Amino acid sequence: ALPVAVVTRDDGVNVNKEMVIDGWDTAGCPLPRVHIKSNQFTGMNWVAEHWDFAASIMPGNTTKDKIRYVVGEVGRMTVKRTTEYTHTGWRQIGGKWAYLYQGGAIGVENVTVDLGSGLSAYRLDGSGAEGFQDITYQMGAMATLQMKDCMAEHVAIPILGTIFLAPLREFLAATGVAPAYALFLLGGTGTRKSTALALGLSHFGNFTGKSLPASFNDTANFIRKKAFLLKDAPIVVDDYHPVTSLQERKKREATAQSLARAFGDGAERGRMKSDLTLQEAMPPRGVAII
Repeated sequence: ALPVAVVTRDDGVNVNKEMVIDGWDTAGCPLPRVHIKSNQFTGMNWVAEHWDFAASIMPGNTTKDKIRYVVGEVGRMTVKRTTEYTHTGWRQIGGKWAYLYQGGAIGVENVTVDLGSGLSAYRLDGSGAEGFQDITYQMGAMATLQMKDCMAEHVAIPILGTIFLAPLREFLAATGVAPAYALFLLGGTGTRKSTALALGLSHFGNFTGKSLPASFNDTANFIRKKAFLLKDAPIVVDDYHPVTSLQERKKREATAQSLARAFGDGAERGRMKSDLTLQEAMPPRGVAII
């Protein structure tokens, strides 16, 4: 087993360390790379969990401790230490303001950002958008203004206003006037609501009406966690529609009320950890369109 890296994952509130370890079996065949939380390393249970019978710790009361010690000592001298941010938005890094997005940042170089698979479309480097590099700033501005040509102005203007408000939230909050609302887009089936929202959200990545970041099929806690990670960015929660099941209707109403309270007053329910210490609150840090 060879330690490769220690990755510090930072979402702006919680900081967790992850150890990255490579391995080979006795025949020299590579084993899958292991990512384990730092507090799980010393128990050595990760060996069987990740490598099953391909890796076996020899018997003996102190063998496990010796392996742990050797891997730890090699890691102390050789591992690469990196910080990986797991949220979007403004962050001071090395004394400079930077705007984070999936895969990088605006304002500083050599920054690693990984939002996870559910939010990986939030990219500002044009990945996945054909012809992006050929677009000038003027062409981009004209494309934005032309949104009102494919939908009513009373729909386009609030969407664009909320979209462009998102990256200002950090600095508005510093002056005590953070946005305290969620925009609600209402229309009948087939009126292209999701498409309109995808056009707006595409200022922050490559989205379609079928790839919006959240929907009312998700749980309220799942949506609120995404709203926490999407700092200074818009989140679209799609598909709040009538249902015949009374239980499902109550669930959707509860989710809608939870989101309305969360974005209306920026509040987050207080929680305690298993050791009875207070858990860090994770309120929404962006703007929402439902």
